[in-house]
Amino acid sequence: MILSGGAGHTAVNSGSGIGGGALSPAWSMTSIPRDISANYYRSGHDSPAPEIAPIDEKLYGLVDRYGFLVEEGRTPTADRINGQTSTISSSHMSVRGTQETKKQARLIAKEQERSIKWARMAKQYTSEANEIEYSFSDHHKGIPDCWRAAAWSHLITKRSAGFDPNIRQIYHDMLEISSREEEQIDLDIPRTMHGHIMFRTRFGPGQCSLFKVLKAYSNYNNHVGYCQGMASVVATMLTFFDAELFDRYNINELVVPGFPALFEAFFIQEELTKIYAPNVFQALETMGIATPSYASRWYITLYSAGVVPYRTLLRIWDILLLEGFDWLYFMALALLKYHESTLIMNNFERTMEMLNAKMDIQDDERLLKIARRLSKQAKQTGIVAKLKRTYAAKQKQPA
Repeated sequence: MILSGGAGHTAVNSGSGIGGGALSPAWSMTSIPRDISANYYRSGHDSPAPEIAPIDEKLYGLVDRYGFLVEEGRTPTADRINGQTSTISSSHMSVRGTQETKKQARLIAKEQERSIKWARMAKQYTSEANEIEYSFSDHHKGIPDCWRAAAWSHLITKRSAGFDPNIRQIYHDMLEISSREEEQIDLDIPRTMHGHIMFRTRFGPGQCSLFKVLKAYSNYNNHVGYCQGMASVVATMLTFFDAELFDRYNINELVVPGFPALFEAFFIQEELTKIYAPNVFQALETMGIATPSYASRWYITLYSAGVVPYRTLLRIWDILLLEGFDWLYFMALALLKYHESTLIMNNFERTMEMLNAKMDIQDDERLLKIARRLSKQAKQTGIVAKLKRTYAAKQKQPA
């Protein structure tokens, strides 16, 4: 599992609501029980776990395809064109309802067709899954939902030279150790993906798994520890995997003390913006908007925690797991180019609000096409490697 964190420090821009909203007064420091871990364990402790709030069965009929709860009076459709659920007025209910039904039927048929294609490929290429990798490395169409867990698992484990086959035992060993980060993790659990049915119940299975992974990792990599941006990343992974620990792609460098990879990412993004989106760069510079003021949340959370619609996030991660860390640069640049006309026309307040809110992505294919084109151009010139060398040289210069 891709995990990231920072020992004892919180994510930059933590006030932006990472994890799903303001902290409830009910979860103040004074209300935290002394033995925090006992609340998240079902056995093996003297103290019994607190009663779990029952899940209303009606809620299961009010979730979209990804498990997010939809407000009453809204359609449970997570992959509508605009990526948002919207209230349907009675005067337009019939027409829009028919349009939605036809659209969903087409999407379901397309998803089923691609799923069958992946099933054939998986049967033929069970050893190395070369054809599966080619399928979305060449066309970047995204992975069918029913195959995402298997494909991600392959990319994380089989293609990682540093993957430890004993990671399961290490994970369980780490759970037996008390972590200095437990109080902060416990505070963040209730506000992480609270709109998802898996994490809605206090001390329910989803929240327990989330706590255990975050606690285990804080012990496993005590140099990194924990920061708020980790919670949404782990929660997203837990919707596809059990509570197992994976560590890959040098994501840790984003949040270790000093934030080395984060500041390098700011530098590279700014330089790439100068080259590939000069109008956006000039507009942001004129308004005095620095990259860290909005991009910190993008990188630390790997575009989770409400940076983009959930369906878009999954498409981004499909390619991230294949391409590696550099893909994050091109996604940042693609988001800016996707909204270029709006960013150029907006004033400071509207631009800051836009960049720090959920980005409105109405067309995933268009966004990813922009990112792919930028990535291809950059690879042809080797610009990213050059910028990394330039940044490294700057860091060695005396202050």
